[in-house]
Amino acid sequence: MGPNLKHMRTDSASLANNLPVSDDRELGIIAGARFDDNAANPIIEGDNDGFLSVGVTLLDCEDDFVVLPEGHMFIVHKRETKKNVVSFLKSGRFLEGL
Repeated sequence: MGPNLKHMRTDSASLANNLPVSDDRELGIIAGARFDDNAANPIIEGDNDGFLSVGVTLLDCEDDFVVLPEGHMFIVHKRETKKNVVSFLKSGRFLEGL
């Protein structure tokens, strides 16, 4: 899983919950969720990408948020993800997700 596994936590001391937040930037979050037995993890409560639940990706400071029907490991390689990134960089908004 690599060295970043230790950062995949949701408690108050986690890396994600302690990153600095600036008001002079736009922040978009892309989450994945699979609804089949190939990628969804039955141990994780709620919609998930096999590693993280959709709910823990929210930071309460994002300008936009989208859920794509992809698993954690491959979401960055998908055309739909790239289209959403381009849309957010151009307009500050994602395309429609799930």
